[in-house]
Amino acid sequence: MFKNLLKINALVAILLVGLMTSCSKEEDNGTLVDNYVIESTYELQKKFRIGKAGCFELVFPVSVEFPDASTAEVDSYQNLKETVKAWKESNLDVEGRPSLVYPVEILDQEGEVISIDGPDALKEVIKECIQEFRDGPRDHHRRGKFRACFDLVFPLTINFPDSTTLEVEDYKSIKMAVRTWKHNNPDSAERPKLDFPIQIVYEDGTVEDIESVEDLKAAKRACRD
Repeated sequence: MFKNLLKINALVAILLVGLMTSCSKEEDNGTLVDNYVIESTYELQKKFRIGKAGCFELVFPVSVEFPDASTAEVDSYQNLKETVKAWKESNLDVEGRPSLVYPVEILDQEGEVISIDGPDALKEVIKECIQEFRDGPRDHHRRGKFRACFDLVFPLTINFPDSTTLEVEDYKSIKMAVRTWKHNNPDSAERPKLDFPIQIVYEDGTVEDIESVEDLKAAKRACRD
């Protein structure tokens, strides 16, 4: 009987060790995933100078490509975080960071909508942004900087360089309109821009009237402060 008790105690000890090891591994994996999400989304934000901490606003939806060549479309910063997290949870051993699939559309502080078709075009655009990312990825997430400064209130009108206009109902319509313009006018140095006045809405639901480029710049500066 004593031997049986020893066997039982030994079995219980093995099970406890196995359970503790399993829990520890799950915690390690959870930390790995969380860190990956924070660092990956921060790098995307910094690369494109987008969101509350940057000069530009990202025009969603955008497509994200992962290191295993899979892609996903996301429609918000929160959706981007969730998608990156889900991918990493299923690919713990895969190295590398996600990237945005070109073309990518951004809205600058003067109301111009810019379609970026590759890394060289991105380099030219971010020369216009002198905003520094002064803190690291965890600070940006903890302080809530990984999000849009504001959303546009639709419908609104886009003015094209050839003096034509188009009313759009959502962000996707902006993307399609700007891409079509760029395709049909590849040599144009001018960009489509929003027709002022417009309205913007903040995360807390506050709506603000933006009468001019100066108002838009001031709103963007306020988000960074």
